[in-house]
Amino acid sequence: MPTFDLAAQRIGVPFSPARSPHAAVLDANLTAWLNETSVVGDGAVARRVRAACFSDLIASVYPQAGCSELNLIGRLIVWMFVYDDHFDPHRLGLAPDRAHQAADQLARVLRSSGSPGSHEPLWHALDELWHQGFREVDPLLRERLADHLLVFARGVALEVSMRVDQKVPLLDAYIDLRLDTFAWLVLVDLIEVAEGIAVPQCIRNTDTYADLIRTTGRMMFLINDLYSLNKEIAAGETHNIVFVLQRKYGNELSEAFAKAVDLFRNDVVRFVELRTRLERMSLSQGERIAASRHVRALEHIVRGELDWCRESARYRTGPESGAANLDLEERPML
Repeated sequence: MPTFDLAAQRIGVPFSPARSPHAAVLDANLTAWLNETSVVGDGAVARRVRAACFSDLIASVYPQAGCSELNLIGRLIVWMFVYDDHFDPHRLGLAPDRAHQAADQLARVLRSSGSPGSHEPLWHALDELWHQGFREVDPLLRERLADHLLVFARGVALEVSMRVDQKVPLLDAYIDLRLDTFAWLVLVDLIEVAEGIAVPQCIRNTDTYADLIRTTGRMMFLINDLYSLNKEIAAGETHNIVFVLQRKYGNELSEAFAKAVDLFRNDVVRFVELRTRLERMSLSQGERIAASRHVRALEHIVRGELDWCRESARYRTGPESGAANLDLEERPML
């Protein structure tokens, strides 16, 4: 199999980078939280998580969040990464029953007001995070966030089932599934936690806004798929936009890779068009401020994801990659 150099593609976005002034505090707090909860096991695994530099990602994608909000968001995002890593191809990624049971367990934790029903650290950490950390979040936002967390977990389970059945989805189906497994709507919901401001319903109900959210989500998972491609080739993964495009067009892998890069560039152009359309809508001053802040937050998320994927050890192959992998296959989830 060939290897692909993203640096040569000059993938970029017209969004300025930003970084939270609370980044150092976040890094220390995430380290302490991982040690306290034991969600990634012993010290060696925790060091591997540190090598992925999750705090750099979170501090860049939610730079406007206050310190306490950033710590709350950071814990949930790291928890989702750890959950998702359980279902990599060489871990529980060939056990669809376990994936569906895990999604059911997630639903029980989110919908219960008592014990998570499991002694495993992963679920205790989520129970404490959700019922204490997110307790003060607006009830409607909290309900939406819970729904979208479950969409994420169900998407992961579906991906595992398709992997076992050796199914590579068609392009449109893949996009829908990838938005779910990327937890994209969760990340959008967390903008409201970070910014303390909701998207006005008159904007949320428009086709322009829906298109903007979907376009941004595609940009996000395309970045992830492109930067993780070499690692996924090595792991035998098939759920990647490049493989989907190769199947759709019957191309060589290198040609499918180029098509994926083109899709990303087209989405960047589309994002700018939709942003302009949203700016020209007839809105009150308050609605305009909220919309502007939300769009800017989306730009931060994309730029933060791109910079992190370039720099993090998580998606590297070869001698450096071992530092970023979570060795979770021996740890039970349920």
